[in-house]
Amino acid sequence: IAQSYGYTAEVTLVSQFGEDQLPMPATVKGTSMVPTLQDGQDIIVLKTDQFQVNDLVVAVHPDYGLIVKRVAEIDGDQVYLKSDNRETEIVGTESRVVNGVEEVVTIEKTPLDAWLPKENVVGVVKVY
Repeated sequence: IAQSYGYTAEVTLVSQFGEDQLPMPATVKGTSMVPTLQDGQDIIVLKTDQFQVNDLVVAVHPDYGLIVKRVAEIDGDQVYLKSDNRETEIVGTESRVVNGVEEVVTIEKTPLDAWLPKENVVGVVKVY
């Protein structure tokens, strides 16, 4: 706005994390980070690209959108993110025909662990 009127404006943001540190509120959805984080729990994320192994981070996953996971490994420009909840959950069954034979298959929900580019990490979870 200032530029459109021929002015220059300098803005300094001050938050509980310091100068020019932008916190972002978020709410956990799901149980993949139990027992550390609970479904429906509010968290504060510090938008930063400075993170290390064992940090909790929010990242953009190509299939699932925003996810919260623990940094398990960093390799060059890739980061391996892991769920704290290692339990496999049975979510139902499904009938399938395989080679002409009908089978009942158990459908399991397994922990989401993924290698993602570092640039997909939005920030570090600071308050939970």
